[in-house]
Amino acid sequence: MNSNDDNAVWSRVTRSVTPLKGRSPVTVLPRDEPRPAAATGNRQPTDNPPRKTVARPLAPGVIDGLDRRQADRFRRGQLAIENRLDLHGLTRREAHAELQAFLAHSQEQSHRVVLLITGKGQKGPLEERTGVLRRLVPEWLNEPAMRRRIIALAPARPQHGGDGAYYLYLKKLR
Repeated sequence: MNSNDDNAVWSRVTRSVTPLKGRSPVTVLPRDEPRPAAATGNRQPTDNPPRKTVARPLAPGVIDGLDRRQADRFRRGQLAIENRLDLHGLTRREAHAELQAFLAHSQEQSHRVVLLITGKGQKGPLEERTGVLRRLVPEWLNEPAMRRRIIALAPARPQHGGDGAYYLYLKKLR
């Protein structure tokens, strides 16, 4: 049926109907031209563009995106480590570039759990002994280019480097 057939049937139906008490008949004016079907690719911008989902910032120990059992095993270092990167002895710039390449390569190889060794940092007074890389790596991991690859971040267990290392749980490559 096309719209002309629909209109003809509708007008026959409405001729045989009487309006409810106290209401006047409604007159429907014909459209000048039919509306085209909504095309998915040709939508006009609206005042309310779709919201982008923003990934929650990574923080050591905050695990979203894993079920509780998997998250507990991840935190305890009980999942198999499929790749590791040791940043000892690298400058900030070198470490940043290595980390980006490592995450991309690990994700391409379908690795899910990786170990990132930053070192503890032993220079300076006792209360300031947090290494530069140890302090910067969580910030770097929250950069959009890196954050989009990572589900979770957790401090490593002593057998995997303790305070000088992190476990990363990577997203599957799509």
